[in-house]
Amino acid sequence: MKIVQSRLQGIVYRMKGAFYSLVTLALTFSIGILFGYELNLESFNLYLILLISFPLALTLWLAIFNFGKVKIDEYSIEINDRYVIYSNFGEKVILSVSDIEGYKVSGFMNKLLSVYGSNSKIEFELGLFNKRQQNEILSCLQDKC
Repeated sequence: MKIVQSRLQGIVYRMKGAFYSLVTLALTFSIGILFGYELNLESFNLYLILLISFPLALTLWLAIFNFGKVKIDEYSIEINDRYVIYSNFGEKVILSVSDIEGYKVSGFMNKLLSVYGSNSKIEFELGLFNKRQQNEILSCLQDKC
């Protein structure tokens, strides 16, 4: 079974990450103001622009250029009888099913899935995939481990 992140889920994931970064930026500057530091608006604006532009630029690039024969799966996981293969923009991590020692889901808001092998591990945020896909991944791993 191969599960591929949908284009919409990719956009949602990147925008959610940008939102968390913006909240962190706002809290950092707010705490600084509470402790008497002056707010440097130029720095704040620069951070704000960078935090918005990177996810937006990546999303636009993928929407414009990532299709047809040259399309790469942004994020995918394939689980079969022999291997668990995680792909991150074409970079693959492969674990043999016989090598898997277990898996663990950790974290509160951003749940991290770690699949442990004797020599390596696969690790990614479950939020990369939608809820149905997350359940399929966990069900499949339950069967393999």
